Amino acid sequence: MIVLALAIAYIAYTAQLLAEGEGKAGINEDLLVGTAAVLVSLFVYGVADLSFQTVRDFRDISQLKKLAHQDQLTGAFNRRHFDFALEEAVRIAKLNKEPLSLIAMDIDHFKSINDEYGHLSGDAVLRTVCDAIVRQSRHTDIVARYGGDEFMIIVSGDAAIAVTLAERVRAMVENLEVDLPTRAKLRVTVSVGFAAMVSGDSPDTWFTRADAALFQAKRRGRNRVEDANSLESRSSIGRGGPVITELSIAEASASR
Repeated sequence: MIVLALAIAYIAYTAQLLAEGEGKAGINEDLLVGTAAVLVSLFVYGVADLSFQTVRDFRDISQLKKLAHQDQLTGAFNRRHFDFALEEAVRIAKLNKEPLSLIAMDIDHFKSINDEYGHLSGDAVLRTVCDAIVRQSRHTDIVARYGGDEFMIIVSGDAAIAVTLAERVRAMVENLEVDLPTRAKLRVTVSVGFAAMVSGDSPDTWFTRADAALFQAKRRGRNRVEDANSLESRSSIGRGGPVITELSIAEASASR
């Protein structure tokens, strides 16, 4: 618009000069100055347009990167990002000899919520629970929706920090009222298992121990928190809970 306005003004000015009969030398000088002004304006416009296009491209690339690592329903990180973050967290923690814990949780009887109230209501429950998890977590923790109704939190800290966070989330969810699209209100609970990383843990074994603790929480009545390390200690000395096996983990998936 600016370039167009300059061009129109320049044409009008040239027409006025010719009409007033100014000297030829004066007209040529004015034409040269005007032409230079228009060319500079066009150059500035081209640079500005290129700059805006570059900014838009960077913004689009940034958005695509975000979408590639973000769960679209809840806004938490997705499984793809979690898998990468888990590997990286283990590597850095071992390198720096720092404590690290992993929390696994899912929503109790979530399938029955979908069956009874519909999938839109199930989505509302997922968003509400995820919001509670994020609000209780610290900025150093990594919250991800692992799949379905299961969430994972990579916690920068030892078992004491992990159990405190897990209990806060569990209690907060228990006291929430989820507003469903049907305008009904629903209360839900979560079962939680966590595992502090120990010497010799790989990302896979660490994840498996946290997931086994989650299964144990569901097996022992749901809406509770279980510590994988405590379960393993009791199992190893023959007191209390059963030994966690691959079959048990498979049963857990079926019971959720």
